[in-house]
Amino acid sequence: MENKQKISDKRAVICGALILAVFLAAVIYYNFNDTKEEAVMVGVHVKGAVVEDGYYELPLGSRVKDAIAAAGGASENADLNNVNLAEHLMDGEELVIPYIFLGKININSASKDEIAQIEGVSEALAAKIIHYRHNNGDFATLEELLRVDGMSEDLLADILPNLTLN
Repeated sequence: MENKQKISDKRAVICGALILAVFLAAVIYYNFNDTKEEAVMVGVHVKGAVVEDGYYELPLGSRVKDAIAAAGGASENADLNNVNLAEHLMDGEELVIPYIFLGKININSASKDEIAQIEGVSEALAAKIIHYRHNNGDFATLEELLRVDGMSEDLLADILPNLTLN
């Protein structure tokens, strides 16, 4: 009887060891399976004062400096002093690199992102300014900005010191 008990105990140990081995094999398989490739990349939209705005996929753990490099580097008028280059990127992030304004912005040649950098001007309003300029040609006067949907007299008065026509 004691012999049968020893055999039964050995079988229990062997069964337990087999169950543990199957469990460990499953854990290893799921941790190293190829379906995890997507999880090791982050997708970011880089725009603003970079050479080439766009969507970039970078390795998990990448930093803002890596996203700028992927976008061809910072443009010569990028304000990198106001960007945390060491910040880790998050998947789905929109990264806007600000411009340095050393003078007035030429409303007839500025990009949407440059116009949106003016305090008080949203990206939506900047897009409307670009759309108006595209459909009507260059602005003849700065006051013509009042014809853009969403531009108020108060806002124009606030941003006028930052604008030029040439």
